[in-house]
Amino acid sequence: MADKDVESGKPQQINHFKQVFDQAGVTSRVEEYDYDGSGTDDDPYVVAWIDNDPRNPMLYSQPKKWFLTMVVAIATLAVAFVSSAYSGGANQIIREFGCSQEIYTLGISFFVLGFAIGPLLWAPLSEIFGRQVLYAITYGFLTAFNAGAAGSNNIATLIVLRFFAGAFGSSPLTNAGGVIADMFPARERGLAMSLFAAAPFMGPVLGPIVGGFVGETIGWRWVEGVMAIFTGVLWIIGMFVIPETYPPVIQRQRAKKLSKMTGKVYRSRADVDQGPTTLGHVMKTSLSRPWVLLFREPIVFLLSIYMAIIYGTLYMLFSAFPIVYQQNRGWSPGIGGLAFLGVAVGMILAVIFSIWENTRYAKVSDEYNGFAPPETRLTICIVGGVSIPIGLFWFAWTNYPSIHWMASIAAGVPFGFGMVLVFLGIMNYLIDAYTIFAASVLAANAVLRSLFGAAFPLFTTQMYNNLGIHWASTIPAFLALACVPFPFLFYKFGPKIRVNCKYAKEAADFMQKMQAQQESGSDDEDSQENEKDDSQNQQRNASDSDATAIADEERADRRKERQEEREEEEQEAIDMSYEAEPEGGRFERIRTNRSRRPSMQGAKSYEHNPFDLDRVNTRESFRGERRNSNAGGLSRSSSKMSKTSKINYAFELEVWLTGESRPGVLRLRGRVDGLPASSRFHVQPDGAAQRRVFIMSNNSLERVLTVHQSSMGSTRLPLELQQQVFSYLDARSFWATRNVCKWWRFASVESVTLAKQLQKLPIVPSVDARRSSPRELQDLFLEAAYTLMLGVRVEREADEDGSFSAQKQMGLLPGPQISATRSGDCTVTINDRTIALFDTTGNTPRVLTQRRLNDLKETVGNGPWLKVTPTSYHELALSSDGRLLAIAQERTIQIYDLSAEPDSFTVNEYISSAAGHYICGLDFEQNDHTLRVRLSGKGAVLYLGTPPADSKSERKADIEHWKSKSGLRHVFLDSNLISLPASYNGESVDTSPRFSGLQLLQPFENGYLFGAQKHGGDMSSHYILGHVRCSALCTSTPCLPLSVEPESVVILSRLESFLSAWDYTLNGSSGDSGMGLWENMPSCHEHHPSYALSKDMRTFVLAERDKKRIRPVPLSQLFVYRLPGVSRLRKSLQEEEQKRTVWRSPAASFLDRLEGNGRNAVTDKSARPEQKHSVGRIPLCLSTIQGVVYELKLDEVDTGESPGNTIMLTASAAETSKRWMLSQM
Repeated sequence: MADKDVESGKPQQINHFKQVFDQAGVTSRVEEYDYDGSGTDDDPYVVAWIDNDPRNPMLYSQPKKWFLTMVVAIATLAVAFVSSAYSGGANQIIREFGCSQEIYTLGISFFVLGFAIGPLLWAPLSEIFGRQVLYAITYGFLTAFNAGAAGSNNIATLIVLRFFAGAFGSSPLTNAGGVIADMFPARERGLAMSLFAAAPFMGPVLGPIVGGFVGETIGWRWVEGVMAIFTGVLWIIGMFVIPETYPPVIQRQRAKKLSKMTGKVYRSRADVDQGPTTLGHVMKTSLSRPWVLLFREPIVFLLSIYMAIIYGTLYMLFSAFPIVYQQNRGWSPGIGGLAFLGVAVGMILAVIFSIWENTRYAKVSDEYNGFAPPETRLTICIVGGVSIPIGLFWFAWTNYPSIHWMASIAAGVPFGFGMVLVFLGIMNYLIDAYTIFAASVLAANAVLRSLFGAAFPLFTTQMYNNLGIHWASTIPAFLALACVPFPFLFYKFGPKIRVNCKYAKEAADFMQKMQAQQESGSDDEDSQENEKDDSQNQQRNASDSDATAIADEERADRRKERQEEREEEEQEAIDMSYEAEPEGGRFERIRTNRSRRPSMQGAKSYEHNPFDLDRVNTRESFRGERRNSNAGGLSRSSSKMSKTSKINYAFELEVWLTGESRPGVLRLRGRVDGLPASSRFHVQPDGAAQRRVFIMSNNSLERVLTVHQSSMGSTRLPLELQQQVFSYLDARSFWATRNVCKWWRFASVESVTLAKQLQKLPIVPSVDARRSSPRELQDLFLEAAYTLMLGVRVEREADEDGSFSAQKQMGLLPGPQISATRSGDCTVTINDRTIALFDTTGNTPRVLTQRRLNDLKETVGNGPWLKVTPTSYHELALSSDGRLLAIAQERTIQIYDLSAEPDSFTVNEYISSAAGHYICGLDFEQNDHTLRVRLSGKGAVLYLGTPPADSKSERKADIEHWKSKSGLRHVFLDSNLISLPASYNGESVDTSPRFSGLQLLQPFENGYLFGAQKHGGDMSSHYILGHVRCSALCTSTPCLPLSVEPESVVILSRLESFLSAWDYTLNGSSGDSGMGLWENMPSCHEHHPSYALSKDMRTFVLAERDKKRIRPVPLSQLFVYRLPGVSRLRKSLQEEEQKRTVWRSPAASFLDRLEGNGRNAVTDKSARPEQKHSVGRIPLCLSTIQGVVYELKLDEVDTGESPGNTIMLTASAAETSKRWMLSQM
């Protein structure tokens, strides 16, 4: 349709069905509207409602609003109807399936139990996908499960389908109220909410009436069929008549469509104010907040218990009425269902009464300017609370068969009347008392109410059989009577109680702040109107046209002069000599590059939908819900009511860390109201305790503000006293303290405080606050905290059995003649020249195979052969699948295929590379493709075999691999041969360095990462993480021999030991608060330690024998190091290899290389920034384990947070496996 005049006050119309199938509703006026922003990623166009927006649900016509209200109310009534209509076929279901009355009742209880899912699942999902999509999906499943229940062949299927029907049908119970709140403002939604509130109670009342007559005439399956038809018709109607009404979803879809149409960046108002809405955050909030409010707020708990008792009593009547009227009076199921008409009449009267109540409340609200006390909502709750016990006592003692049936049925009128009034009163009171927490409070109330509704019918039959129909009916009456004082109590003492309740007080403070802003906004509007009237009067008095023209010229000249003055002031501000600041801390715009639309009139009440989470105004109340959004108590739109800029603590911290120097233009990292993140700012010192900040946007001065040091304090203590307090903390406690809250973090960034803490850490040279800027100190402390793992939390997990624990119980004691797989499933022994392989997965060992040892007495194949004597000593290694066995004696190794015939040939090899040493240990690695051979001499290591071409392949090596030239004969790596080059980059390196205890960890950048000990040279012995390059890739089959390049070793990280860390420990302060935290470090004298490296290359673990003390049994100590990570290690490797390329390049002359003047820029030392301080990689000592650790594992644990934040460490010894959980706090 053609656009209409904006000033006509009527929205541009869009066809209703187009609104249903096109959520964005983009028209020509919507596309051409002047949105706030510039259309970039840093400053996107902010999509909000335009004037007279046709897709704004608040602007729907009254007939359309009430039509949609009736549709969603009937949809809600249908769900409640399905919950109780099931009772109409009770006798037939019990007879057909042969179940008890209690099992049959589960069909009602499980359906109502599904209602508890609605507030916790469907309500938050509607905030992401919208109410329309949720209605279409969930109501469709409700219809499907109802139809499936009609064809159930057993009672279990029927109950399960009923539960899923209730779970999916619970969506309208929450989202229907959201649709109504989307269309009606808070002051007008009273009657509409009354209809919605009556639906969950009217439906269960109508269900037994319809279900009873259908069940007694055409059977219980048609009762389920009628439910499916009823919900199916409503589903189809809703698909074609209910449009999307949730404003954030509409605006989000509109922003996507506008971005696609124009190529600019559009964001919805909600995404700009709150940040992008994610499913994980919304679900976490919706699943946690209701329980916090339910059990920590007495108001919520008591009123929810009250409502739950009334709701449970209603569902108890579905089992009680058949006993009273069908069993005792002999009525049929259909006639017995008519007994609920009394309750229905009471509900209708309550809806009529609520119309008068809404009129009364509107008058009270006007008296308080839209901020009426929540206790004014409790008047109808008081009336209803008195009516409920009257009706229940009336029913309990008039249900004799000898008394006319009309007497007991009439008792349902006050019960139904009071039930609706109590529900309305409690719901409105909780909404008004908890405003910003209303969605979570209503969710808690609904969940508890549903649980009671599911539980009460389960014990109704036994209670009536044991107590009789009179006293059994009296029990809920007494419960309702005990709850009668609750509304009176809160009506009189509610304000005092709310002050002492944490979240109720926060909501009250929020409303007071909004009321104050609304009043101040009204004063500003009045003054503007007076100025406007004065100007109009002056214009009326100017009758002479010539005088008017002269006046216009004079005003133009004055405007030009003021504009020139502003430009001069802006230039002064840019030159950092600006002196004037708006009085009272108010910051006014000096110039803007585009016109801005005047702000909307301040809201006169809290208009947020009570059925949706308010994550902006409640994020400070729940610490786990902080998001990247504007700071402050009110939302972005509300904060614009005030002329004072609101800034968050991240921006204040950034300003304070700039120090007293002039850093030039910095990017605006923190959020300042009304300014894009692309803004820039200058910082100018203004005394010792504050900073002046000049914020620039689009080359114009936008704000001038001041950040005080007093706001940085945690307790408003003097700066010297704060420094003294923090000086008593050790580094780990200081790190934990600064992460408690933003105020303590502010206090911890003071230069002297940071310098004192850094002096306690292993950092060289010593840190001096006078020689470092605050930013440098902050960055250095963050680096030290990461390297030294100050924020890592260590939790001990349950121990597990080691690979030899089961064998020990079976009589296979650990020793030199026995070996087992890592899992402990297979065990091999050598006993008197006999090799035996056992299956040790059961309670007793089972022999899998036996064969003779290939020694000099029984030679098979070619030599060399083993020499077996009574004192012979062998080293054994069993492959991961138990198929291959490696045996070593002195310098000879044999490999047996235990899956082959006992007389099969073995692979024999004399290891010439081990000359001068003896083999003291064997391990299969790289999926059994390599054999790690540990030698006796000073930790030398050999790697025999060839690693697989594909490091991710799970294929195990077989005996043919070890027979080939890439097998046992091939030396892949010899630790005695690897070395650092003599020099590179014109600098001399350590002389004669030696690597021992080497172990390959994982493939990396055309080579392998390894852990090792580095000895010799001009440094003390220490551990390293190194890289060694391979000569070629193994791409052919069979795989060609592959070896490492001995001189390609690059040290990526130095890991300190007890002796090498002396340079750092001497620098740290002595005492318990100093280096005592890191005094337990590895000795680096154990020849063959074990290593493990995490996948993200941030965690390195080693286990070495504890040789500092003489002990009767061997002990191993575990140490954890923090590494830089994959990207930084890769960058370090590339830089080191580039240096060597330049050094070895023939283009550089000998003198150039000698003097460090190579042709590439990388050799220029001045081109590379030198690191001012060095933080030692000091390990965290975990524990001591009895025995030798033969395996270390690091596995990432998925906790829903950032990958790599939590790691499980497993250290396996012969008889036990210990585990730790390492997580970043």
